[in-house]
Amino acid sequence: MLTSTERGVKPLLQWLDGENSVKGFSAVDKVVGRAAAFLYVLLEVKEVYAGVMSEGAAHYFICAGLWVFVYPLHFSPMQRPCRNPSQKSRNLSSSLSRIYNAAGR
Repeated sequence: MLTSTERGVKPLLQWLDGENSVKGFSAVDKVVGRAAAFLYVLLEVKEVYAGVMSEGAAHYFICAGLWVFVYPLHFSPMQRPCRNPSQKSRNLSSSLSRIYNAAGR
């Protein structure tokens, strides 16, 4: 089990850069937005439990094939079609660098 007291996406970036693999892990987070969802998919976790999750994050997880658990569930049906996250990978380095910059790294 890996834990962190860091805020935001910093722990996810540390695990992405680090030696510890979280592939196949279940992740538990208080708040998950699109940036965190993007990083969890890159980290190859199998499922994400969250207290609060943005609609964009939930959509990204569902399209990537991850199990998502949010409690209490406040969810509206998404009308957007799923695109394979690998199709978005052409912007992978750009997205990742924006997340690193926002996290102050």
